[in-house]
Amino acid sequence: MIDKFALGATALLAVATVSSTAHAATAADYNLFVLGNMTSQGSDVEGKVAVRGDANLQGYSVALNAKGGDALVVGGTFTGGNWGGTVHGNVVAGGKVSTQNWSVEGTSTGGATSLPVDFAAESSRLSWLATELASYATNGKTEQKWGQMFFTGADSKLNVFTVTTDQLASSNTFHFDVTSGSQVLLNVAGSNASMKYAGFDLKGVDNSKILYNFYQASTLSFDGIGVQGSVLAAGAAYKGGYGNVDGQMIVGSYDGPTQINSHMYGGTLLALDKPKPVEPSNPGTPGGIGAVPEPATWAMIIAGFGLVGGAIRRARRQGLAFA
Repeated sequence: MIDKFALGATALLAVATVSSTAHAATAADYNLFVLGNMTSQGSDVEGKVAVRGDANLQGYSVALNAKGGDALVVGGTFTGGNWGGTVHGNVVAGGKVSTQNWSVEGTSTGGATSLPVDFAAESSRLSWLATELASYATNGKTEQKWGQMFFTGADSKLNVFTVTTDQLASSNTFHFDVTSGSQVLLNVAGSNASMKYAGFDLKGVDNSKILYNFYQASTLSFDGIGVQGSVLAAGAAYKGGYGNVDGQMIVGSYDGPTQINSHMYGGTLLALDKPKPVEPSNPGTPGGIGAVPEPATWAMIIAGFGLVGGAIRRARRQGLAFA
């Protein structure tokens, strides 16, 4: 396990803050971000939605609390079903747009050659991000008793906890008690994840500073629960029931009536970016000749010649051979 705190939590969070300004439109900008297809009915996402594949929605509302702009971005086709629905802003799709019985308060653009978000780049970044966050050293205390989970953290910046999918699935209440103003990262190990019929008790943190990293999940399900916090599960097929998420959701595919409320993630972790490749400092020139030395380097070389010349002169005065 890599101890990221050895680098200093303050420096880590500062880098994350800078990274957040480097993106025009990423998963961090959407209430729901889907890297595959989305199918849902009889529900809503209160913020903006981005879907890399196709989206099929019926009796649905998008961006009620984030009106205007590109509210629904779809890489494939968008089909608004017969039950109707409302998009409070623009619809932009790479494929065909069908909005019969739907109300679109902005414009509808199908066959768009350019989308507001680079889904391929985001897919790569999110895969890296899940692995990166999973490597953070656990620094909080986790305890399961009486069918409940207790998370206690004293770090003033970032409190990291690690649990299994079995622990989540077998708990009916999640208690968080951390230093006021800090962030919470909950890394979840296991391929099949679910949280059902459970409640939350938050002290020192609200849902805007909690991130669940389902870094190994291939499936994910929420049912009968109001999840407090944002969800990173880019490799998971989400099939949920009724309930809600008070945060952002990033999933591989989405199917179900789960309501997603417009509680955007206010921490720094979702904006972290992949480190750029390090360029060679002196790659040389064709023919194998290196770059011209800097002036300071020339000064050192000349000084070296002077020292060698002085040594030769002293050797000659003393009648010594100098080979």
